[in-house]
Amino acid sequence: MAVDQEHIEKKGKGNASPADPKARVLMDASGCSEEEALLALEGAGGDIHEAIKLVDLLARDILVLKARLEGHGPGRWKGLVLVVGDTRNGRLHYLRTALVHGGALEGGLTPATAWRVFCESVDRMRDSRECNRKVSEELEYYLTGNLEPWRLDEWGRLARQEQVAELTQAVRRVIEEGADETLTLEIGTELITRVQAGPLIEERTAARERGKEEQENESFSLYLACEPVIDPLHGRRAAELVPGNYLRVKVVDNSQLGSYLASLLGGREGAHLVPITAPVQAVEQLGSGRYRVELRLAPGVFGQTIVEGEVRIEVGQEPPRQAEERRTLPVAGLAMAVLVIVFVIFLLVWVGGNKPW
Repeated sequence: MAVDQEHIEKKGKGNASPADPKARVLMDASGCSEEEALLALEGAGGDIHEAIKLVDLLARDILVLKARLEGHGPGRWKGLVLVVGDTRNGRLHYLRTALVHGGALEGGLTPATAWRVFCESVDRMRDSRECNRKVSEELEYYLTGNLEPWRLDEWGRLARQEQVAELTQAVRRVIEEGADETLTLEIGTELITRVQAGPLIEERTAARERGKEEQENESFSLYLACEPVIDPLHGRRAAELVPGNYLRVKVVDNSQLGSYLASLLGGREGAHLVPITAPVQAVEQLGSGRYRVELRLAPGVFGQTIVEGEVRIEVGQEPPRQAEERRTLPVAGLAMAVLVIVFVIFLLVWVGGNKPW
């Protein structure tokens, strides 16, 4: 169901209060906090059935586990491990490892580092020359096969209870089995919402997994008012936009829910709005030279803005991992074609050299 901004502003305010029995029912049914229940009811216009879907996006069920390790065996590996999983259903969304042999890790990087920064650091280290990709991939493969749903549930429970020592021991046990080496391990955890995790998961998972995620999470759609960042010199005209372009926008939705979601998406720092990059989902010509641009901010959360066709909007950069995946496709195809040609030439030479005449 699509919930437009006008609907939220007119019906959302005043519909839910701390004494509202709907909020209490929602808290009992989903296990969410009172704040999450009130925000969900606001976004759903007081409809409890729609609010149940929306509270899914606001619940802090996604565990981000950040680990920094150092081995004491023959390999003496140093490295970083990032695990992103759903503590509610036990699904592993993303796992990334980066190991170096005897090298140095980034100086100021610790498990206490914000999860977005830590994630980018793991990706950067994995793509560096110092990283041993073979060993990193082997550990990744082992961990992926051994992080069963019950284990993610246990890690999430320990993280919520802030039982750091017990969680560190549980994580070390699994990683040491995969690395076959005694480790010194530091870990940090954050529990984030599906709104926050959406871009991370989408940028770093295969297309088929993204499709499953979209199908499951977008049964409820919420639209937030956005304002494009204007770039008169280098921007792209609104009339030239197509789905798949990346734009720089600010989430200007002034409802309580809109402000909360903007903060989760990194689009608000205190009272200040911060531009974020989002892909264009759809472009609709409205007449009189105006266009409605729809953007995908997170699973189930969309932005929309109406602009004149001649206005030039600042274009954002495509997430690096998606661009890298697309670039590798034609290269792989070309390599395969070259191999086929070489094989055919070899056959022709061999057959010609073995003719009886």
